[in-house]
Amino acid sequence: MERPRHQCSVCDKTFTEKSNLARHKKLHFAKENWDCDVCGKSFTTKPSLISHQKQHQYPNICLHRQGEARLQCTDAAKSVAQVPSKLEGPTWLDPKKAEAAAKISGGELWKGQLVIAFGKYAGQTCRWLLENDVGWLVWLLFEYCRKGEKNELLKWQKERLLEYAREFPPVILLKELYKQQSKKEKAESTISEFQQDPNYASDAELLAAAENVLDESEAPVSTQLTTWGDLTSAVCQDSDNRPGPSSLRETSVKV
Repeated sequence: MERPRHQCSVCDKTFTEKSNLARHKKLHFAKENWDCDVCGKSFTTKPSLISHQKQHQYPNICLHRQGEARLQCTDAAKSVAQVPSKLEGPTWLDPKKAEAAAKISGGELWKGQLVIAFGKYAGQTCRWLLENDVGWLVWLLFEYCRKGEKNELLKWQKERLLEYAREFPPVILLKELYKQQSKKEKAESTISEFQQDPNYASDAELLAAAENVLDESEAPVSTQLTTWGDLTSAVCQDSDNRPGPSSLRETSVKV
């Protein structure tokens, strides 16, 4: 038996459940619109607005190439860095209050709404930082991982910033590349320190010095290589012809 159909009197759309029809009619007679505070687009239901706002929560990271974020800062970042940075309101200086405020507008990606309380970009959000100066962000996170942070507030903010950046592979890739580059520079620095030692000598210098010693020496020096045949014939000699330990002690080297 076919189930009864419930038809909308406005658009003639039909539903098998009366409750679905009632919910549908609210869309036609909704008195309140839900506006997006980012782009201004209006929605008839709050769930629709929340679903739409998620697309605004993801940072627009500039890519140098596929899968790798661009290190160079944007013009907006240059402008912000040129003026004294300021932090509006004490909310962002309290971790609990900052997290609560960020979750109101940030939803699942609330860490991106946290306002930075230090450095040349103080007053900007973590999401803004990912969009405008990934290079500075990567350097900051690398230094934090390497040296740590004693200030509790800054430690909390940098840890949240690190967690936020980990959600975006292009940024983490640069962090790993920065780590490798740092190791390379450290190795080169170590080599440079050895070379600055007054007692340091390169392989070429040592070889040249050895040749000079041989040239100036009055003692005959044989540079002929011992062949496998020489070794074999020596091993095959009769044991009676081999010098005993006492003979070796009596033998002296004449120069």
